Amino acid sequence: MHQCTRDIDNGCPNLDVELIDSFNNANNKPYKLAVNQFADLTNAEFTASRNGFKGHMCSNKATTFKYENVTALPSSVDWRNKGALTPIKDQGQCGCCWAFSAVAAMGGVTKLTKGLTTESNYPCKGVDSTCNTNEEANHAATINGFQDVPANSEDALQKAVANQPVSVAIDVGGFDFQFYSSGVFTGSCGT
Repeated sequence: MHQCTRDIDNGCPNLDVELIDSFNNANNKPYKLAVNQFADLTNAEFTASRNGFKGHMCSNKATTFKYENVTALPSSVDWRNKGALTPIKDQGQCGCCWAFSAVAAMGGVTKLTKGLTTESNYPCKGVDSTCNTNEEANHAATINGFQDVPANSEDALQKAVANQPVSVAIDVGGFDFQFYSSGVFTGSCGT
């Protein structure tokens, strides 16, 4: 059972168990909500501590979308079954979502076959610091560019996902994200 860490007189400002129960009992979404470690935060506090997304920072360099001419698409693809997705990680309050995302995307593209080091071998400490130069010298893969999926194009996103795992940024500021527990999130977000 979750215990609110706030002063008892102030209560848990955003803890609405009835709303969470009502959402889950409606059973009309493929994801569930639960009282979790963020339950004693207001939504503003949660958003401030977890939502470092600053918006799209695009390159001035014009590029052609790699999968633009792809026409044959599978009806579905699940990169988990191919071992191409890393487990979900909590970056904490470290403003490094780009690093988590880049490593996950690179791991997916190489399908982890080139031997990216394990978390136990080179753990993320959740703070900005310098790299371990001994580990840095052992390259499993090299990143020499990136590919933007055209914005607001489900067709382009489908083409990209059919060919490789795709890295995305998500605005996690809403109630559903704050109390997300499991399943495929289909709720609204700001990105």
